[in-house]
Amino acid sequence: QFYAVWALLGLAMAGTLYEPCFAILTRYMGTRSRQAITLVTLLGGFAGTIAFPSAHALIDVIGWRGVTLVFAGLIAFIAVPLNYYAVTQAETEDHAPPEPPARNTGRRISTAFSARFWLLGLAFAMIAFNHGALLAHLLTLLGERGVHQDVAVMAAAMLGPMQVLGRLAMLSTEDSLEPGTVAMISFGVVGVAGMALLALRHELMFLVVFVVLQGAGYGVFGILRPVLIARLLGRRQFGIIAGFLAIPSMGSFALAPSLASIIWGIGGYDLVISMAAGATVIGFAALAMTVRLTPKR
Repeated sequence: QFYAVWALLGLAMAGTLYEPCFAILTRYMGTRSRQAITLVTLLGGFAGTIAFPSAHALIDVIGWRGVTLVFAGLIAFIAVPLNYYAVTQAETEDHAPPEPPARNTGRRISTAFSARFWLLGLAFAMIAFNHGALLAHLLTLLGERGVHQDVAVMAAAMLGPMQVLGRLAMLSTEDSLEPGTVAMISFGVVGVAGMALLALRHELMFLVVFVVLQGAGYGVFGILRPVLIARLLGRRQFGIIAGFLAIPSMGSFALAPSLASIIWGIGGYDLVISMAAGATVIGFAALAMTVRLTPKR
């Protein structure tokens, strides 16, 4: 029953989270899609800020089953009606004019699966592994390093606001820096964040460094992911291409907690942190090669 429920949840999330949302916004909002994606992710960045503390507080009052039912009610009676209204409006309103075509916009779907596609998929998978491994083990990892549970929960909850701050900072540079450049900076920032965790035993301030850099770096990349797909692979059949690219990303994110557990069993959390940081190095290199292989407009 447990695995069946999670399988159904996975199918539901595949049709309701960021990937299909970005596809709808890219299709229907044209030149305004980037601003729309930014706004959606700014609000979505507070999800963890609400979820972690509220679940932590409610579980002592109504138990984990009660918390699950409360969250299910929020989805059923708030998220579902809003989602239905938004999608209906997107289909009925006048569409915004599309963005000027890039050189690769008119290519067939089969030609999109080039070296650039696989390199971009590798980059997405690597940063997903980093975030998935560290996020799933964060409370235990911090507890092992002597951080009080309440402080650890607050640190996890603050990753969301840091994502928002990172996205706001990106808005001030979007006219001066190419998305590929900003994305590579994001990989570097996330890698440095992991290194801060290694020094956490010596100074609690490094926890603040980790939360700020991990949240900001991963948050900025969340906005740039659909932008990079459109810029580097074209906008024709965007939903299909983005969906295929979500497979290595979501697969890596899903496997990351278990892989991190195996790595922890071999060399402890220091090795987990080092492997997560190393993944960002691989992702950075793959993204750099993708940008280099992409024809200029």
